[in-house]
Amino acid sequence: MRNRSSTLYRFLPVLALALFAARPASAQNINASWGLDQAEVAVGQTLTLTLEVQGTDEVDPPALSAPGADIKFRGGGPRNSTSITMINGKTTKNVSKAWVGSWSIRCASEGLYHLDSQEISAGGSRIRLPAVNWRVAPPQTDSRFELRQSLSQETAVPGVEIGYTLVWYIAESVQNPQFVIPALDNPNFELIESSLAVHSAADSFQISYGSRVLTGVRTLERMQGRDWTAFTISFRFKPKKSGVYDLSGTLVAFEGAVGSRRVQDFFGNIVNEPTYKGLTAQANPLKLTVRELPAAGKPDPFSGLIGSLSLDWKESAAAACDLGEPVRRTLVLSGVLNKPDLDLDYMVTSALSGTDFAVAADPASASTDGDSMTRTYIFRAKRGGKLVVPKLTLNYFDPRTEQYGTVSTKALTFAVSASSGASRAGTAGASSAVSGGQDPSAAGSESPANATGAVSVSGAMSAGTLSAGTLSASGSLADVNANPDRLPVLPPIPWWFWLLPGLAPTLVLAPAGLWRHSRLRRLLRERTAWRAFLGPLSPQGDSPRCALEAGRERFVQLDALLRQSREWRARLESTGKLALFAAEKDVWDTARFAPPESSESAAPDWSSRWEGFRAEMEGWK
Repeated sequence: MRNRSSTLYRFLPVLALALFAARPASAQNINASWGLDQAEVAVGQTLTLTLEVQGTDEVDPPALSAPGADIKFRGGGPRNSTSITMINGKTTKNVSKAWVGSWSIRCASEGLYHLDSQEISAGGSRIRLPAVNWRVAPPQTDSRFELRQSLSQETAVPGVEIGYTLVWYIAESVQNPQFVIPALDNPNFELIESSLAVHSAADSFQISYGSRVLTGVRTLERMQGRDWTAFTISFRFKPKKSGVYDLSGTLVAFEGAVGSRRVQDFFGNIVNEPTYKGLTAQANPLKLTVRELPAAGKPDPFSGLIGSLSLDWKESAAAACDLGEPVRRTLVLSGVLNKPDLDLDYMVTSALSGTDFAVAADPASASTDGDSMTRTYIFRAKRGGKLVVPKLTLNYFDPRTEQYGTVSTKALTFAVSASSGASRAGTAGASSAVSGGQDPSAAGSESPANATGAVSVSGAMSAGTLSAGTLSASGSLADVNANPDRLPVLPPIPWWFWLLPGLAPTLVLAPAGLWRHSRLRRLLRERTAWRAFLGPLSPQGDSPRCALEAGRERFVQLDALLRQSREWRARLESTGKLALFAAEKDVWDTARFAPPESSESAAPDWSSRWEGFRAEMEGWK
């Protein structure tokens, strides 16, 4: 019995070690905690929520939501550290695993906000996180910062382009602006992307807004006896649905200079340094009312055009021509608000396909200026006599009068002589009617299903009440060429002969041009800049303040590089380093703008902290 007991006691340590190694994941030392950068913010300002998990780097970030709050995940990833100690020749390696993620929170109204308790998966365990509360104070405004918005029209119908203008007036310096523009966030508005462009000659600026980059114009203005810098952003959009849209929530949250303080610089000089305060500029109330088209008096079929239309031929006088001779006429349509890309050529040639003329558009003469379109068409008579081109008619809706209307062209009259052009009528007339030797009389009977590039335009055109449901095009510019005996005689030189002088310069300059604008060259330049910005600090002095200022300048340069390069930003997000970069930058920014007395009292070793950050980022790269 004594021998058995001694044997059992001998194996007890081994048994305890086995049980410890086989303990469940929930018993591991995994801790998680929330962190808010501040407990109270003003309306429109951004709050940063941080989740830190100790004991594992495998975490599924939760999907957070709170009523009235816009919460977006900024990124997260492992933050592991390794330490090696040597005692009496024995080396011990300790690895600490952690995971850090952050969310940005923005609230549009004041009040007390609450984030419910969350359960997350970390290292195979389920961990319950506590609830989070924060307060949103009323927006703090200042008369030195104003925000104004306006619309080109406050009443419209669906499909009509509306111009939007946002102007931010500032009288003092600002930093870190964050805009909220409901006109860009509304899914019922179709943004005209081309309207975001700004003339290159203007003094422009750019701001990031979600996935977009907004470009504006910077100007200097004087109002109320004060000099202002005005930042103007303008774009156009089309409302898709009817309704009343409230755009009063437009605002910009920023840090504005509200005063200055006297500080001592590195050389011992007393200078004035601006002090910044979190402020919000709220735009003026603005609503857009979009009404459906009225049902009373609506034509059937309706073309769908909206505006105050005018339609006519530039040359409407009677003309004399030979049989088969091409005659050019120019059509002008203006006042269209909702369809600037209207396929007018297709509509005209389809509507006139059954008349005594072969009609084709001249693409080289087409032009569009705002809401006005100019097109030139070539008419060619199929028979002799006094022929009339019927008038073309369009129906539309006028939003100013809120009534439906029609607009028509004048009829065109041609005196066609069959005798003077008889020798050419057989050949030219047939080719003008249809291509491939078809009977000219069959040109007007071609079915819409056989037309190429057909689009559906309900009731868009009529010729002498030439109303049509779905119109189809017939004829082309090649069908109405001038008579063969009037064509110029081209020199008997191959077309490729004229390309030979430029072949050698193209072979030399093309590779250089491709390399200059290649994505690989841009990535190499960005990688060189990244390495340079992540290099060792070179402070202009030995004090911690000098190292802090030099490091903070590096963070500004790195942040500018990340804003310009989507590839680098995507790489940091995929590896979880973007949250580390953002958190580290906040630490350096806070210390940089803190009073010199408080930064000196803490006296951290900023050079060592920078080296640690470099090692983390270089290890990722």
